[in-house]
Amino acid sequence: MPRLIALMLLAALVVLVVAPAMTGLAQGPTATPAPTTPPPFTEEEIQFTGGPDTLYGTLSLPNASGKRPAALIIAGSGPTNRNGDNPLIRGDVGTLRNIANTLAAAGVVSLRYDKIGTGKTGLASHATDASKIDFELYVTGALAAYNALTARPEVDPTKTVIIGHSEGGLIALVLAERLKENGQPAALVLATPISVPYFELLRRQITEQFATAVKAGLFTQAQADTALAELDAIIANLLEKGTPPETITFPAFVQLFGNPVNNRFLAQAGRYDPRQMAAGWAKPALLFCAEFDVQISCKEVEALRAAFPAANAGVQLVTLKGVNHVLKEVTKPSENPLEDYGNSALPFSRMAADALTAFVTTIFGQASP
Repeated sequence: MPRLIALMLLAALVVLVVAPAMTGLAQGPTATPAPTTPPPFTEEEIQFTGGPDTLYGTLSLPNASGKRPAALIIAGSGPTNRNGDNPLIRGDVGTLRNIANTLAAAGVVSLRYDKIGTGKTGLASHATDASKIDFELYVTGALAAYNALTARPEVDPTKTVIIGHSEGGLIALVLAERLKENGQPAALVLATPISVPYFELLRRQITEQFATAVKAGLFTQAQADTALAELDAIIANLLEKGTPPETITFPAFVQLFGNPVNNRFLAQAGRYDPRQMAAGWAKPALLFCAEFDVQISCKEVEALRAAFPAANAGVQLVTLKGVNHVLKEVTKPSENPLEDYGNSALPFSRMAADALTAFVTTIFGQASP
């Protein structure tokens, strides 16, 4: 039992919201080497408002004249800050900072920001009452960040790309859907993104964990089937009513679904199907899946790629060999993937950096001084 609970909590902290962990707010270290050696660029901290909240972010500005293409970078789940670091993960992850440095080398302005519950933004207006923190609030924050980015005098608002990592990929799709009427953005990048409805992903992950536990003799198949039936009932209740059943018996599920803020988030996020939104996207898109990703399978990302219109030749899927969920190169994955996530000795994927550079260069043209 303890091992399965640990596995499920691992899934929770790296995939779900994990609202209780928001008390451990940290901006994280900044020591991971950049994936490339970018030309001179400057970083500027900015702040902007999203609804009642003030959010903080880092604007990376290549030292170049004229209006530049620009990218909004959206973080993944949990208390993941503007750099991609997470106080629940020991060490330096740095995914979003590495993406920003790659873009700077390609002459693209970028904005990465601390969403609600992370970094300098903290809980903002929700410090005394976190009950209103939900999926829609994160979409509101992403829209505010996009507007702040496109309002900058250095940015050409007709040449924008929204980049989402993991859960940020789902937010990127939702945001792009809402901006379509304005003809924006020009492109999408979905890096190891959530590619199926949230509950389908959660169901798959927990099913795999039970299969491992049954094989190890920690549960019988009948016990696993009973627990999965309860999980299905919890999911159905959340989608229909926004709350779990009054009684939950399996201990790990009590922990996963015992927080009203998490449940509110899941009830909202679970109604979005990334494949349906992809089906309406007619502009360029770059998708990454990673060989050693234990959270998002390449099979799921491939299905998302297939959901884009067949006539849209501008959609690319790049499978990153020897790379994990946070886009780090790993020769042999650790048994605990979080150890690799925070290992600053593991470099950002060169293949990802090269593919991202080629993508933005093809869309926006070669960077010029």
